[in-house]
Amino acid sequence: MPAKQSPPPADACRVIGNHGRHVNGVSYADATRVLSTSMGGRGQDQIILWDVASATRLAGFRTTGGSVCWYAEMAPDGKTVAAGFGDCIVRLWDTSTNEATELAKLGGIVASLAWSKDGKHLFTGNCGDRTVRLWDVGSRTVVAEAKVKKSAAWFAALSPDGSRAVSGYGDKQVHVWDPRAGLEVAALEGHTGRILGLCFFPDGTRVASASQDKTARVWDLRTGKTLAILEGHRKQVTWIAVAPDGERVASASGDGTIRVWSVTGSEPTRVISLGATRAASVAFSPSGRELVAGCDDSLVRVFACD
Repeated sequence: MPAKQSPPPADACRVIGNHGRHVNGVSYADATRVLSTSMGGRGQDQIILWDVASATRLAGFRTTGGSVCWYAEMAPDGKTVAAGFGDCIVRLWDTSTNEATELAKLGGIVASLAWSKDGKHLFTGNCGDRTVRLWDVGSRTVVAEAKVKKSAAWFAALSPDGSRAVSGYGDKQVHVWDPRAGLEVAALEGHTGRILGLCFFPDGTRVASASQDKTARVWDLRTGKTLAILEGHRKQVTWIAVAPDGERVASASGDGTIRVWSVTGSEPTRVISLGATRAASVAFSPSGRELVAGCDDSLVRVFACD
């Protein structure tokens, strides 16, 4: 069945905010709020917290140097945001007090990270020293760490139960980790381009990956096999997101589209055209009924995806 083509952006979405610079990352803080991150710049917030329903800015954070922020994620407590910056510092921002503390200064940029379900631990990748780390946030100490042999660890994700983590980038492999032991347990091969995004399914046994090779893949971590290859984008796939029901994934691409896929099908169920702009990142809402997209025209957009 042909994919449903969406109308142009003006009719297909709601704009909930203008970040002022290219938006790098988006994530849902909870059912009503969205976080976006940007390239930064002096006098500009690198992280903004938005209210989705009213399309209003609730809070913002900026570093004194205005360094780029790639991705931010809200802790389960609903107020603490973790983010990695271009100055190689991982910061924790308390949105209720607008105060920030440093978790660590590392040997390279942390472009992605993930909270554990209980909010006690944080998993980070690092592009400079090729190291993935599991942090005890309360004590600001490293529980375990491990090094990727040949590639930066730009992109990282943590399973819902915290028993597995993944990372990937330049060597085209999805590295699977036991994060508490600091051990690599598998390296999944199949992509022919760099890994540009990773996301766990709710069951923790599957992972979706985005790649420079214009495809996304769904992997079974128990067998190391590819369950699905999602093909159709004309340019690199810049981000991947998994719906809360585990039945759909959404991919963003440099071709100016977002595609929604059923994990059991080979064709997208919906193609959202962004016109002249592109989405660098996408995320499903907790209900699974909407998608938020961070775009290179500085806008944060929300699309219905029922």
